Formats: sequence, C-alpha cells, structure tokens
Amino acid sequence: MIICDSCNREISENAYVCDFCGKVTIAGKKMGLGPKDYSILLGIFGLLISLFIPLITWGLSGVGYKQAKENSNNKGLAINTVAIIISIISMIYYLYQYFKR
Repeated sequence: MIICDSCNREISENAYVCDFCGKVTIAGKKMGLGPKDYSILLGIFGLLISLFIPLITWGLSGVGYKQAKENSNNKGLAINTVAIIISIISMIYYLYQYFKR
C-alpha cells in the first residue's frame, strides 16, 4: 500500500488513479495518464512571435511557464523564460520608439 499525495489515503501500489480523490498516481504518470504538458510548444511559439506581438507572448509563455513548473519540465521553463524576456525587451523597444517621436 502507498499513500496518495493528494488526499493522504492508502491506495494500492499498482493503482494508476486514486480511488478516493481521482488524482493520477506516480504509476499512472509513468503510463502516460494525467494532463499533457504543452509548455515546450507554447514556449517555441512564444519565441517566434515575441518580437512582433509581445503581449500575446506574455499570455502564451505565461501558460507554458506554469505548465512547465507544475510538471517539473526544465526545458519548458527555460524556453518560456527566454520568450518572456525577449518579449519584454521588444515591448520596451516599441514603447521607446513610440514616445521618441
């Protein structure tokens, strides 16, 4: 028997999902159950548009960063962080050009 991380009840070691709270167990995650992690895809898309539409990048990469953090995905964290930084720099540049006139 193991303890569920979510509800702290005893469940079978072979269980993919907790019988009490419905959360995916470690064995279930190994089998591919649970939420999908699109953080790398969101980060790459955010990088592609970060120079042109920084506000959309903040939203996309913000969601990607959150997913990467929840799933302990270091590559996703890095890509989304870089996309956010580039979009901030490009937004500062656009604002500078706008107020320079």
